[in-house]
Amino acid sequence: MLTDTTRLWFGDLTSAELPRTIGLGEIGQLLDEMYRDSAQDLRERAAVLFLDRAGRLHVSKPLVGDMRRVIIRRPELIAGERYVGVMHTHPPLMGTGVAFGGQDFAMMLDSTDVIALLQTGSSLVALVRTEKTAVKADVDVLRSQMQQVERNAMSQGYTAKEALVLANLAICKMYGLALYVGYAPGPLEEVFRP
Repeated sequence: MLTDTTRLWFGDLTSAELPRTIGLGEIGQLLDEMYRDSAQDLRERAAVLFLDRAGRLHVSKPLVGDMRRVIIRRPELIAGERYVGVMHTHPPLMGTGVAFGGQDFAMMLDSTDVIALLQTGSSLVALVRTEKTAVKADVDVLRSQMQQVERNAMSQGYTAKEALVLANLAICKMYGLALYVGYAPGPLEEVFRP
């Protein structure tokens, strides 16, 4: 029998069925290793998660970007395999704390990915697609929405990092994404489900 976390990778859980906790196992360890490399050279790292024909989860070879972004090149899949999501790092000097940027949200919404994972320092955050998730997003509109939430939060005395976290929560609510947080190498705990 598949556990809820295993079923999560298949993308067939409804919002009501999502687990309260997501165990990452080896994936959390790999993401933590990618972050340690990012902390050394101050460059983002990313890897693609995919399922093989037998339903086993695999991780692509890590991709290396620059301090502000990494270009995701998805490996070619063979018949019966499917993409699950992307995991990536933000280097420590990026200044965002543990929060997704507008481009990260747009990439998630414009794909069929089930999950997006991010690590900065020892902190982890995840976006999870549900049946309530928007199909597409205009990155400019999304960035504008995030900036508005951030400005409002900072005008109320929140720090820039706190404001970005609040903006992440607001975007998840607007676009129907579940949000989880935790510490490397996991597990992640539910913060919001649509």
